[in-house]
Amino acid sequence: MENVSDTLSRMPPEEVELLLIELQAWCKEKHGRQRELADAIGVSEQVVSNWLYRRKNPSLPYWLKLVAFAKKQRRAKPRT
Repeated sequence: MENVSDTLSRMPPEEVELLLIELQAWCKEKHGRQRELADAIGVSEQVVSNWLYRRKNPSLPYWLKLVAFAKKQRRAKPRT
């Protein structure tokens, strides 16, 4: 299986950073969202925290789950 670092290194850095910033902001909007994100992708809150604060990188399968989760949240966001 390909390492996410290899995959992410081929993605434009701003796209990677923007997704992590988006997820971090979403989690900060309401208490308990980091737990919701962790539950949705099958990891602990500490693992999510490590990813959001750039202490560790997710493996490729989890990176894809993060992307899918972010897309789902964008669709669910009420339009103003």
